[in-house]
Amino acid sequence: MTEYAIRQMEKKSNRGKLITLILLLYCLAVTLLYFLCEGKEGMGWLIWLAPFTIASVPISYYLNPAFVFIPLAVLAMSGWLLLHKKILFGREIIIGCMIVYLAGSLFFTPFYLLLASASWQAEIVKSVFGLSICGIIYPILVLIFLHWWNPRNK
Repeated sequence: MTEYAIRQMEKKSNRGKLITLILLLYCLAVTLLYFLCEGKEGMGWLIWLAPFTIASVPISYYLNPAFVFIPLAVLAMSGWLLLHKKILFGREIIIGCMIVYLAGSLFFTPFYLLLASASWQAEIVKSVFGLSICGIIYPILVLIFLHWWNPRNK
């Protein structure tokens, strides 16, 4: 492999590492803000940014969703720190957390869309779809940039 190709791979890897960190910090910050400001006036916009909004509704029937999603965000961030310290088990931690986020959104969105479409109100369907967008896109982005980082080949 040429020196130029190696430098390009290193640049892509560094970009992937940085963007993965930014996305995981975003999730941690939004999760903490979401549960700290829950029920306060003027913070309704925060539900549109959280990657777990759809999945938190059914969980709230059994326990406080903060007990699930705050440790999940901290666990994903600790996976990044493990990878940064060259402990490769961190990759599986991040992948596992993103699978939980993605599975929660993909599992509960069809049920809520079905319930919303039964009422024939387009605004409710649009809201359910809008709330699930971040929960579907966020974990996919993290997994893409984790792949760009490619910590296994270092």
